[in-house]
Amino acid sequence: MLLRVLALSVALLPAARAGASVDSDSACPSSDAVLRALRALRPAADWPDLRVFIQADEAGLRVWVDGDPETERWILAAPDCAARAATVALVIATWSGELPAQAADHPELKRSVRVDPVARPMPAPRGRNGHTEVGANGLASVAGGLVPGGRIEVTHLRGDFGAQVSLGFHGPRGIAVGGGSTRFTRIAGAATFHARVPVRALYLGGDLGAAAALAVAWGEGFARNDIDASATWGLVAAARAGLPLGHFRIWTELRVHRWLYEQHVQIDAPVSGSGEAVLPSWEVQWALGVGWMF
Repeated sequence: MLLRVLALSVALLPAARAGASVDSDSACPSSDAVLRALRALRPAADWPDLRVFIQADEAGLRVWVDGDPETERWILAAPDCAARAATVALVIATWSGELPAQAADHPELKRSVRVDPVARPMPAPRGRNGHTEVGANGLASVAGGLVPGGRIEVTHLRGDFGAQVSLGFHGPRGIAVGGGSTRFTRIAGAATFHARVPVRALYLGGDLGAAAALAVAWGEGFARNDIDASATWGLVAAARAGLPLGHFRIWTELRVHRWLYEQHVQIDAPVSGSGEAVLPSWEVQWALGVGWMF
């Protein structure tokens, strides 16, 4: 009688739960790694009795539950072993009801792509080789009279600093000499150090450098009107404010030339009278321009 009671008591005891087990044919992921990932989700004693098999290769993983072919999943996975273990743990958690059922399908849909670092195109760092801007402007020149003009320029920048070369001219000006008048213009080139500083949506810039010019003068109202030319050199400084618009730059500038070699216009006219005049050594220009940066 006592033996029968003991046997009945043993039969009524709850069966010990073995929990989930994992068999992997590879060390990536290993069975232990998957079990550690499962324990990170919830204690081992809380997992149902599942025996999970894993077949692994470089492309991915084949995972299924023993005795249930409908659970089979093919997972395209990265070669990282820890990531593979975590992915398998999520799939097992889905089967056990720990996660929503949609999570089991997720590894099938999200593909991890390996890219050979040698074959991957690597963009050059921005600003490594600098930027070049080509621009043109219209200007008003003030030096013995207000006249229009224009200038073209090329600027090369590395970061906020660079260099600029430019070539410009202004319209003819009149100057009274002797009994008539002389008109002159200057064609000037400059090479300057250029700097820019961004200020919110705008930028401020400046130039400082050297300039050279060819002054061309001719007479008007004389019996014989000759033409002559003379070169000069000097210094140039400029201040600029601009607005970047994509590859374009719209800007305004105030530029000052100081010509260091003095230039004279001399008239020898026995009838109307001789005379001499000095061409302006200072020239101030105000310009509106546009540039294209590439």
